[in-house]
Amino acid sequence: MAEASASGWRSSLGVIASWTAIACVAAGGCTTGARLAPGGAPVAVVPEPRQSGITPLDTSVGRVLRVHQPLRFAVVDFSLSRVPEPGTRMEARRDGSRTGILKAGHFRREATLVADIVSGDVAEGDEVRPEIAD
Repeated sequence: MAEASASGWRSSLGVIASWTAIACVAAGGCTTGARLAPGGAPVAVVPEPRQSGITPLDTSVGRVLRVHQPLRFAVVDFSLSRVPEPGTRMEARRDGSRTGILKAGHFRREATLVADIVSGDVAEGDEVRPEIAD
């Protein structure tokens, strides 16, 4: 008797699976995103690229992390923008006023750069941008 009920149960699962497959086909096919072109050939559906909400800066903008006054150099972080090329003259600004002139050096690691202090009183936290005329 146990064998008869087990085979009946398996038979019921087969019927349910068959009806589920028929219902999927009747409802418009699978939901994998497959589309058919005229003539029945499958067409790949390419999703639209997502916007990250972060717009990279066109210019180099950094922040002074450390200043070594005796040797006149500063360590500048450019994590959110392009690291300037060696030799690029930059200005340090604090509260909208120029505090000093820097020159990008050759020593850099990822988004951090060592710059020579050409003139001025550069301090930790100053914003660094390409040099512009005042």
